[in-house]
Amino acid sequence: MAELVVKNLKETMLLLKKFEPEQSKLIAKRITKAAGKIAVDARSDIPEGSALTNWGSWIHARDGRDFGFNTSSIRKNIKVTRAANRKRGVAISNYIGITSADAAGVIYQTAGKGTSDSNFVSKMMGGYPLPRGIWKAFDESRGTVVADIDAAVREAEEAVQRHLNELGGG
Repeated sequence: MAELVVKNLKETMLLLKKFEPEQSKLIAKRITKAAGKIAVDARSDIPEGSALTNWGSWIHARDGRDFGFNTSSIRKNIKVTRAANRKRGVAISNYIGITSADAAGVIYQTAGKGTSDSNFVSKMMGGYPLPRGIWKAFDESRGTVVADIDAAVREAEEAVQRHLNELGGG
């Protein structure tokens, strides 16, 4: 999993919100915009049509979930999120992430990352080598995105530290 980890960012942003709410909003927007670049690039990496021949409608018998490969649904479900309990699909820190909520999209983006040598995985790797989707987008724009987020984070840290110094805590 590709990730950028910044320790205590959530706490820093909460303090900044108390000290300078407007600056907090602007910094949060900058971070979201940077993460959004990855989501846009990840969406463009999803192929039109079906990723594999015969990957059509695939309805799970027990619960009716649709695992069919629907390009527009997969693209629509790649999102930037700040939900507190994200589990998989995280590409940027514990503060913000990019998720893929479409089952076929997750399968497309992750097939071949493990040890399986099934026919399905072999065909996926042959036609769509890793990385794919979110991971490919992150790897390709890592430098720019990390620099943008890092600059925003440093600005937040400096602002909070200034206020702590004024309070006698620094």
